[in-house]
Amino acid sequence: MPARAGEAVIDSARDAVVGPVETLLLARIACEGGATRSDLARDAGALLQHKLSPAEVRAAVDAGVGALIQRGFAIETRGRLSATAAGTEVAGSFIEAGSLPLAGWDQVRDTALVAKALG
Repeated sequence: MPARAGEAVIDSARDAVVGPVETLLLARIACEGGATRSDLARDAGALLQHKLSPAEVRAAVDAGVGALIQRGFAIETRGRLSATAAGTEVAGSFIEAGSLPLAGWDQVRDTALVAKALG
């Protein structure tokens, strides 16, 4: 069992197809409306700022987005990222969503990710 509740998200994400940061980014991208890179930096930064500096968050977002696109989990069109069918499935299984596509980021962040972190 993790020492802190927040580590539960990271521990279970390690078993996913991509790493924990990429899985978090994919969960954000798979929400309705997709996300831009600045959305990802802002939203992921709020969750990662205790471990990474703002520059490290931006670098992690860029690397993570590249990995997601390379693996076919996300596509980028005119600066907006959206999840592919495979990406939506991976994100849905990570946050244990009952229905796909995922709801808005606020709902996913405030309910699904909190529930995931609490076990």
